[in-house]
Amino acid sequence: MLSVKLLPRVLNSNLQITNVDREVAAWMASNFMPYIDLAGIRQMAWVYAPSVRGQAMAHEIMARLPNATISLFNEMSEAVAWLEQTKPAPGTASKTTGRLAAHLQIADLIRAFRLRFNL
Repeated sequence: MLSVKLLPRVLNSNLQITNVDREVAAWMASNFMPYIDLAGIRQMAWVYAPSVRGQAMAHEIMARLPNATISLFNEMSEAVAWLEQTKPAPGTASKTTGRLAAHLQIADLIRAFRLRFNL
């Protein structure tokens, strides 16, 4: 069985993003960000990209995920300070651990099925 260590807080720096495709925000909101909860992430500090399009993408993703605990920052130091001062609610990681383990088991079964039937 796979050993999983959950990290409840994440720093997402977009400081080096120079160009953003219009489809990125939609993909992030529908295919990536919903799984941050499954991975045990409870808080994300998102540092804006320097470009206006990059900042707009962050706002578009936030609009699609109204229940996410994501805070937006202009400066890395502000984001780090926020993460250091905030803590996720007690007991939330244990609920996620079971869901993540179940999800990983299902993923393993799907891989085995695909291998067995050459899919």
